[in-house]
Amino acid sequence: MGGLGPDLWVAPYSSATDWGRLDSFAAANRTADGCDGHCQPDSTQVGGTTDSRHALPVAANLLDRNFAPARLGKVWVSEVTYLPSNQGWLYLTTVMDLADRQILGWNLSQTMNASQTSVAAFIQAVAKRTPTASLLFHSDRGIQYACTEFTSLLAARKITQSMSRKGNCWDNAPAESFFKTLKAELQMDRPFSSYGEARTTIFTFIDLWYNRKRLHSALNYQTPIQAARQLTHNKAA
Repeated sequence: MGGLGPDLWVAPYSSATDWGRLDSFAAANRTADGCDGHCQPDSTQVGGTTDSRHALPVAANLLDRNFAPARLGKVWVSEVTYLPSNQGWLYLTTVMDLADRQILGWNLSQTMNASQTSVAAFIQAVAKRTPTASLLFHSDRGIQYACTEFTSLLAARKITQSMSRKGNCWDNAPAESFFKTLKAELQMDRPFSSYGEARTTIFTFIDLWYNRKRLHSALNYQTPIQAARQLTHNKAA
């Protein structure tokens, strides 16, 4: 598939002007409903992601669009998107800490089962960063986040759950925006040839580029790793 080559992904960009242009590009590509081009598709469509048409209990929108927590481990947000491949649709689930915008956990799956989406990404996030007692976990109302298999993981760690209002993707805007960024910067002009190619590409983008090298205007043009170090230093001071 087309897109940024590995050399460009890991290049140590530091120009605020360059990333300001990228932020402007992202803003210009927002759809009319303001969801950065990634509103949750109807699950009846090919490649649809989370399905909120279920009878399971849903959590209130406790996050209430407060997207700038002052400390790490206060708010994690999660979302699922779909990616085309020659072997069928693939589903990418991510967990982001809002304080440093770092992707703590992710999983690429060929099914929408909770064990391969919300659960897998959450377990990876927990392995990378221990949840705090006051952690708020926000997502949409999809069954992958409402099912007992997932909610029991949160309850066991005394994590408070929050969910977007029905049909309102703005309530999870940072997670939605990440997927918009991923798809734009990978310049996805054709399907992945295989699951293996997709996983390698996503790993390179998230773990080698996005978390380590990509500057963010929301972080005062720091990378997520740099922001995490600064927040940790501020807490210790």
